[in-house]
Amino acid sequence: MPILPRDHTDYIELETCPCQLCTEYRGAVVPYLESVKLVEQSGHNVRCVCDLCRKTRKLNTQQLAADAKRTLWSEAVFTAEGHSWGPLFLEWVENRILFGGDTTYFWVQESEGMSMDNWIEMFIEQVGESEIRISAAKLHSEDKTVAQALTQSVPKAVHAVERDAANPELA
Repeated sequence: MPILPRDHTDYIELETCPCQLCTEYRGAVVPYLESVKLVEQSGHNVRCVCDLCRKTRKLNTQQLAADAKRTLWSEAVFTAEGHSWGPLFLEWVENRILFGGDTTYFWVQESEGMSMDNWIEMFIEQVGESEIRISAAKLHSEDKTVAQALTQSVPKAVHAVERDAANPELA
């Protein structure tokens, strides 16, 4: 049963979205902005190590991690839309975001440099090409768009998916 909404691509609507990721993001942004105002009023510089400045840097890190998760989810929903592998991919991304055990450092530093192709490659590596083909065949045996979406990042998987889509009885 999905926890996160499968319609999560309108960035204007995300400002009032009640989902866990948007609530977490808003819960991180407000204290961070309030803390930034206090730092600005105090005249401290970026290298200051007082409690207020250290707290502000920590709040910034939390806000950046929350933003990275929310952005990844929105982009994954957009990318997966209309593809036979989409539901399985969204389930994997949802589990990675909510239960993956990734550190705040990962979300702030590592995930920001990852393209959607990188996420799709990790998905294929962790879920397995055969599971993706089976899932795709079950949902839309004639859907060949998975091959188009993965052509640049995973040529072996694309060839197998195209082959299996052409011959659903082999999947």
